[in-house]
Amino acid sequence: MIDLIDWTPRLYPSLTILEGRFVRLEPLNKTKHAEGVCQMCLSEDAHERFRYFGSYPPKSEEEELAWLKKAEKKKLIYVIIDKIREDVVGTIEFYNPVLENGTIEIFVYFSKMIAKKSGATEALYLIGSFIFDELKYRRLEWCTDNRNEASKNAATRFGFVYETLHPQNRINKKEIIDIACFSIIDKDWSIIKKSCEKWLENQNFDENGNQKERLSEIRRKIEISSNFFIQAIDPPPPVLSSQESDINAKAFDLVNWTDRNLPSHTIMEGKYVRLEPLSIEKHGDALFEIVSQEKQRLDYLPECPPKDRDQFQQWLIMAESSQDPLYFTIIDKATGKVAGRQALSRIRPNHGVIEMGHVLWSSLIARKPAATEACYLLAKHVFDNFSYHRFEWKCDTRNQASKNSALRFGFEYEGSFRQFRVRKGQNSSVFWFAMLSKNWPVIKQAFEEWLALENFDENGQQKRKLADVRKEIQSKNLKN
Repeated sequence: MIDLIDWTPRLYPSLTILEGRFVRLEPLNKTKHAEGVCQMCLSEDAHERFRYFGSYPPKSEEEELAWLKKAEKKKLIYVIIDKIREDVVGTIEFYNPVLENGTIEIFVYFSKMIAKKSGATEALYLIGSFIFDELKYRRLEWCTDNRNEASKNAATRFGFVYETLHPQNRINKKEIIDIACFSIIDKDWSIIKKSCEKWLENQNFDENGNQKERLSEIRRKIEISSNFFIQAIDPPPPVLSSQESDINAKAFDLVNWTDRNLPSHTIMEGKYVRLEPLSIEKHGDALFEIVSQEKQRLDYLPECPPKDRDQFQQWLIMAESSQDPLYFTIIDKATGKVAGRQALSRIRPNHGVIEMGHVLWSSLIARKPAATEACYLLAKHVFDNFSYHRFEWKCDTRNQASKNSALRFGFEYEGSFRQFRVRKGQNSSVFWFAMLSKNWPVIKQAFEEWLALENFDENGQQKRKLADVRKEIQSKNLKN
């Protein structure tokens, strides 16, 4: 357990010039860098280098200048300058700085003039020093199309740890994309920093500029000498080859793809539970009673147990008006009582991705068919009513009950984000899970067969486990 009781949010990155021996990183300046960036992005190899990006290479200098104007306003983009030729050879852009968690992501563009050369390694080293040594962030992320072998190799070579594989995570250029994610965390940075500095020394290169010792070899020696080893994710994330992800990308006809509609805030009826839009008037007092009497159910959720009803009212006002997360109250139909709440969150209609989160199931329904049905109703809403591609679930890595629930319901494990957030003065790493639209028919049928009255005996005990029902359906489908 990492104690972060004195943690304070980090500062927003304020870019300054970063000097290295091979390269210099300069904050993007449209006037100063326009010519060099245009030449780089309009070069013959630009189409290949833009292949896995979210945009196409510019068709003209005018189009690139328009992008530069917008990009400059972000104040989060470094231009990489080759110090020998004083040419623009790449860019590094910061994404999604989450100050309260000390996390940030980078997006890297290396031209052929710097790719696989010492300047590229030094550029990443300068970025790492800026993020960890100067800004004191806890986590630096690198996410890429899983088909992009060059990007994945660059990340792991430098010292990023492979953390997760997210199938069907984005819609890009009319294809559905699997995303691989990597990270460096602060406690690993000292090893990576020392290995980069050692690798970049003059004596590590011969008269032709060829390395004598690989960066990974140097890093391993430093790990052994310091008796500190950068740890892989446990359990390890799934692995798909670039060829498999390419098949996945082309498996869906997305020529006519349009953004999904936002999910409606509507009543959903089941046999055991009813989901209703959260209402202060109808549900406020009962929800307060739950969080007051079952405080442990808030252990891994963002909010703390309220001191009194007045304090809880502030959370209720936020929850009732929120569109993301979109909160639903769970009504136990057998008793008519409020039995908890859950939400749809991180809603990305442009990619067809949505998450089930903020789950609080009281003892009235926890570990009972009612809780299973509460999940089923949301999944059915997402897939059947709004045609999303991906339904996510994530939980604190310490929350074994949540992990077990996700796997039992049919969510598939995708890996773990280390040091993903700071919550209640503690480090919180998270497990990622997801259901995919291509698997939903089997998962849906299994939910419905398991929830059927005939699956329970006179004492309410299940006759078949949900996982077994799902396996039987999959087996039958394979035979057919």
